[in-house]
Amino acid sequence: MTPKRTREQLINEPAYTAAEVARLLALSPSTVRAWFFGMTTSGERWCKEVLEPADPHNRLLSFLNLCEVHVLAILRRSHKVPMPLVRRGMLYLAKDRGIAHPLLSRTLRVHPRHGIFVEDGPHGLLDASRGGQYAIREVFEAALSRIDWGDRDTPVRLFPVLPETGAAEAPRAVAIDPQIGFGRPLLVDAGVPTSGIADRFRAGDTIDEMADDFEVPRQAIEDALRFEQRLAA
Repeated sequence: MTPKRTREQLINEPAYTAAEVARLLALSPSTVRAWFFGMTTSGERWCKEVLEPADPHNRLLSFLNLCEVHVLAILRRSHKVPMPLVRRGMLYLAKDRGIAHPLLSRTLRVHPRHGIFVEDGPHGLLDASRGGQYAIREVFEAALSRIDWGDRDTPVRLFPVLPETGAAEAPRAVAIDPQIGFGRPLLVDAGVPTSGIADRFRAGDTIDEMADDFEVPRQAIEDALRFEQRLAA
């Protein structure tokens, strides 16, 4: 009998291609590949990766990697932080502070000489990338609030965000949980894959029928279908 894998093993297990992560988080596959494997620019200049993949040899990513991309994407979309400063700040946190996954640190700290943000008492986060301006702390809090955390502050469930929806306001009907359905999107209250709901809808089942079958609000079915439509776009 195959021994049951622990939660920690599941969140670190290579399970997604870069294209799958991009699809789940509404990003360009080339962006996700560049973040993990680097890329060559049009001027033949090599841009170094900023995140470490779970399985670099097979170019596969883990649920932990998925959560890192989620946070980095919101940081980039909401605050436009330059990637060289992101890279410098993460390197500082990893090497000088011993934080293995800096973007998932719930007490983010960066030295001002090394980039990104610095905690500054009640005022917020001091943005070293923009000459000392204050950033909105809620950008990070909103991104991290989309993750459920387990023991030792490890991510255990992610509620992905549609690009057109703010992280704080987005519904939490759809989740990605490495312990359920091999880490594919599911309708939380029903525990069924969103792909199955989309299949039933295409086969002719109505939203109200599925809401009754799964004993969930109509809005939850609509959120699942909207998420699947986004994946298919």
